[in-house]
Amino acid sequence: MRMEKYLVVTDDSTATKELGAYAAEIAEPLDAELIFGRFIDEDEYQNRLQRAASTSRQIDSIKDATSQAEQLAEEFAAEAVGDRDVSYRSVGIIDKMPEAIVEFADEEGCEQIFISGERKSPTGKAIFGDRAQQVILNFDGFVTVNKPE
Repeated sequence: MRMEKYLVVTDDSTATKELGAYAAEIAEPLDAELIFGRFIDEDEYQNRLQRAASTSRQIDSIKDATSQAEQLAEEFAAEAVGDRDVSYRSVGIIDKMPEAIVEFADEEGCEQIFISGERKSPTGKAIFGDRAQQVILNFDGFVTVNKPE
């Protein structure tokens, strides 16, 4: 029997923390594996590098930044799972968003993605799009979205 896998896209928002706990609650009785992923947009990472270089600050290598993202995902996962009997792992990924979220979920064989929406005005969503919306449109599986308050 193939174990189901669910991807939880992590960040620091309260809505995402609630969503992570919800995913763990669902995964436990189904004996599903959770993958907690901290995804950082490659353009955002490059902008951080440029800002750091212009102020002569130490610049994290992409390997260090990826490791740091994975550590943040691990901390998130430990809190979300708590004392539940759930199999999970954590990853940190720096790549083009939101495409990388869908690609990762597809490569891992995930049946479902848990992601929080972004707080944007209707005009902002129309012009810039929404990460969760793009995942919904491009992932060939279930997507659970928790909107921020």
